[in-house]
Amino acid sequence: MDSTKNGSSRNGKFRVVSLPWLGSTHISAFLELAKRMSIHNFHVFICSTPIHFPSMRKYNLAQKYDESIKLVDLNMPSSAEFPPHYHTTNGLPPHHKNKLMFTYEECHPHFTKILKNLKPHLVVYDYNQWWAVDAASLFNIPCVQFLIGPVTPCVVFLYKAMKQAAEQSPIPRFNVDEYETTNTKDDGDIVNSPPEENQVLPVGPLFPESFLDAKSDDNDEHIEIFRWLDQKKKEFPEGSNTRIEQVLPKGFLQRIGDKSMFITKWAPQARILNHLSTWGFLCHCRWVSVLESIYYGVPIIGLPMQYDHPGNAKLIEKHGIGIIVGRNEDGSL
Repeated sequence: MDSTKNGSSRNGKFRVVSLPWLGSTHISAFLELAKRMSIHNFHVFICSTPIHFPSMRKYNLAQKYDESIKLVDLNMPSSAEFPPHYHTTNGLPPHHKNKLMFTYEECHPHFTKILKNLKPHLVVYDYNQWWAVDAASLFNIPCVQFLIGPVTPCVVFLYKAMKQAAEQSPIPRFNVDEYETTNTKDDGDIVNSPPEENQVLPVGPLFPESFLDAKSDDNDEHIEIFRWLDQKKKEFPEGSNTRIEQVLPKGFLQRIGDKSMFITKWAPQARILNHLSTWGFLCHCRWVSVLESIYYGVPIIGLPMQYDHPGNAKLIEKHGIGIIVGRNEDGSL
């Protein structure tokens, strides 16, 4: 049955249409938010591209959510130059990034039809879909923007956007009310972060429940990863004078290809962080990775790249959660 039909007869539940960006981190956060909504008698329709549906069902949607969470095809345009397997950031060639954003915006007309059919009470959208607000306004549907990052980098970005980066941001006391009066079409923000200011609604860390306490077994497709981890030492080397040569296996730096495991496909990051052999986490400081590291008590070695990464890295250093890899003025390590 098409999940965009008969949206007005959902047993009296509060209907929400959710529109995440086409990246796995964004989709995962929106899915976990939908699960928490379903506990409170919400019926959530998550709009995305079909290439994401198999992994969403396999790793994030248990059978108990069959009636409360539905996946809806955005019907994104395809072509010989931009086929359906490019309708995701996962494995997308870098030169196609802008094409993905422009093609995503072409979903506007079909998204409008989805809203017309489902008649939701609320639309929850991501950071880059202002066209979703325009579509919702046609039916007087209130909108909430769900930002999966922490409050501080979001505020810095919004402040610079308003001031054209001409002024220094008065963080941490920037008043979000100024943004709310500037962009009047949306009705609020939800931020995936611990509470920092009362002008937004923090939802806290959103982890996939299937990973929090999951154990590997012989039928696990990632069993080789955990067998490899099981062979490693479980104790972290102690001593403030420990040199890196003492921490790593003898000759590790010369034989890194032989002594390390390289994973080219998706890996269960949270489960790996939860393993007793995991001593540290070298990551690019994306917020979800930072939250998972904090949850499992794994120190971070930060290598920020872009977007909210540098701001998150500053928070990591400030609060003693980890250290950041130093860079030269030209950006080299």
